[in-house]
Amino acid sequence: MSAGIEVIDVGEGKMLTPREIVQSLIANGWRQVDIANKTKIHKADISRIYTGKLKKVFHLRYFALINIINEPPPVGVVKPTKAIVKKKSVQYLKGFAAGVASKEGRHE
Repeated sequence: MSAGIEVIDVGEGKMLTPREIVQSLIANGWRQVDIANKTKIHKADISRIYTGKLKKVFHLRYFALINIINEPPPVGVVKPTKAIVKKKSVQYLKGFAAGVASKEGRHE
């Protein structure tokens, strides 16, 4: 039998796996790097948990994840929407085009 916790009973027969916890945190605006910083779990391990490659975690790691499940994401962490990404891309391209146009007029 391998060491580590696979699931925890959160009442009413509902069991949360480490993967479900990490997926829930990310769905609520956390980034993997923020989860890693807050729990002191390596970012690579958070990624493995998220993708399902690491199914069992030692109890201290598991409880670190459980302890932040009801916390809001760190201040300043905003999940970008497609509209924000599109707006930023358009702004970048306009700036880039303006820079190219200003350089084209210079002939020395």
